[in-house]
Amino acid sequence: PSAKQALQWAVAVPVGLLEQEWPPELFKLSDAARKDVEGQLLWSGLRVRVGIHVGNPIMDADPITRRMDYFGPMVNTTARVSHLAQGGQIVLTEAAYREVSGEPGVSFTELGRQALRGV
Repeated sequence: PSAKQALQWAVAVPVGLLEQEWPPELFKLSDAARKDVEGQLLWSGLRVRVGIHVGNPIMDADPITRRMDYFGPMVNTTARVSHLAQGGQIVLTEAAYREVSGEPGVSFTELGRQALRGV
């Protein structure tokens, strides 16, 4: 997958979550839904945080599950970038941003240089 595909997925997920029917008990929590000043629903239910980075991970088949396992610096960087985001945010590394910066309908806010633990 490309950074563009990752961004498209990351933008689609909150829309899908907004359309879900959540248990009424969830809305007893004050932060379970939010509307803007015009009454437009911004989120409802769960919110995810997404980190996007580009590169080639180290891949190896897991001997027990027989599925691919991904690890290495690229995966570690992506995990740290994801950790920078708050619920509902998508955070990109500079490398990922360079690949998607011209995408129509998406706006970006620079967060500045961030320290990524262990990277």
